[in-house]
Amino acid sequence: MTRKKNLILAAYFVLVATLAGCGKPEIYGEMTPGRSVTEVKNILMRPASYSEKSVTVQGKITSECPTGCWFNIKDGEAVIYVDLTPSGIAIPQSVGRTVVIDGEVAIKEGKPEITGKGVRIK
Repeated sequence: MTRKKNLILAAYFVLVATLAGCGKPEIYGEMTPGRSVTEVKNILMRPASYSEKSVTVQGKITSECPTGCWFNIKDGEAVIYVDLTPSGIAIPQSVGRTVVIDGEVAIKEGKPEITGKGVRIK
């Protein structure tokens, strides 16, 4: 009976150790620690005041390029385009997942977007 308990206990610890690693965020590119998150709606309401400024935004990926070089995120009701191509970053398919992006706001064709420099997938 003791041997059986030891095997069950060992299996339990292996399972716990395996699952503990599953909760780690995936990081691509360079993230700036300690920067506060800017709401996407604020960028969309006042794009000129954010143009060429570094920001951190957070939201859920609503659509993504097949190669992971761009995606749209939704923060509340606000949606913004994130382009990773200039930074040479690509992420795996992550539609529906929450991400934190460090990047710079750019105005292209009259619309704000973010050139991503780092992505953390939660």
